[in-house]
Amino acid sequence: MRLRSKNPPTAVPPSEKFLAALAPNFEAAKKFYDKGYSLVYMMSDAAALVKAANDNVKGFREYIGK
Repeated sequence: MRLRSKNPPTAVPPSEKFLAALAPNFEAAKKFYDKGYSLVYMMSDAAALVKAANDNVKGFREYIGK
């Protein structure tokens, strides 16, 4: 089942092809979806890795008392 936006596409003409976008956050993802993009990813692997690394460093600093 293919989900469609409530608003008709304004920037992407309808077709049987997929158009994907990588959005940095939820607000940007909604804008891509409303423009007619059929596949929208939020965040990237790099953003998830940076967050995980920062969480690990923070935990280690707390452990060693810094």
